[in-house]
Amino acid sequence: MATLAGVFVWDGQRIEEEELQRSAQEMQRMQNLAVPLQGAALGEPPPRLDPPSERDAVSAPGEQPWEMVMDKKQFKLWRRPIEGTHLYQYRVFGTYTDVTPRQFFNVQLDTEYRKKWDSLVIKLDVIERDAATGSEVIHWVTHFPYPMYSRDYVYVRRYRVDKESNLMVLVSRWVCVGVCWCVLVSQGCTSLLLLRFHTDGTEMGGG
Repeated sequence: MATLAGVFVWDGQRIEEEELQRSAQEMQRMQNLAVPLQGAALGEPPPRLDPPSERDAVSAPGEQPWEMVMDKKQFKLWRRPIEGTHLYQYRVFGTYTDVTPRQFFNVQLDTEYRKKWDSLVIKLDVIERDAATGSEVIHWVTHFPYPMYSRDYVYVRRYRVDKESNLMVLVSRWVCVGVCWCVLVSQGCTSLLLLRFHTDGTEMGGG
C-alpha cells in the first residue's frame, strides 16, 4: 500500500467557487426532467419525450449529446463517450423517498463511517484541507478482486449546502500524485453529486 508524504501542492488543484456554480447551473438544465420524474413518484404516468429531445435537454450548447441507457420510474441514466478514450461519462437523475437528503449527503462525506460499512476499504483519510476554499484532499485505497491489485485514489473534494436554492453540491476530482509503483492510480475523473431538497433537508425524499 502506498504512503503519501510531503505537502500537497494546491496550485491548480483547488475546487473554486466558479466550479460549484457551474455544477448548480448543470442542475438547472436538468429541471425540465424533474416534472416527469416527480409525477412518476406520485404514481402518475410520466409523459413520453422523444429521445432527441431528452438528449438535448441535458447537453450544454456545443457538447456531444448524451445517449439514454435506462429510462425507468424515478430513475434515468445517460452516457456519452469520453473523447480520445474507450471510456464513457455517465449521468444519473432520480428521486428517492426512504431517506432524508441530509442523511444521504452526510454519508457521502463521512469517511470514518464508510470504514465501518464498506469492508473493501483499506485506507480512507482526509490528509489535507485548504483554508482558502474548504477543499479537502482524500486518500482512498480499496480492495479489488484477485488477481487485480488494490486501487489507490487521491482526490480533491469540496461541498456546499445552499439553503436559498435548496441544493447540496459535492464535487470530487481525482488528482495525480506520486504513489507506490505497484498501486494503480485513477486519473482524469470527476464526480458531481447534486441533491435537491424540498424543505430544510430533514424530511424524507429528494433527488
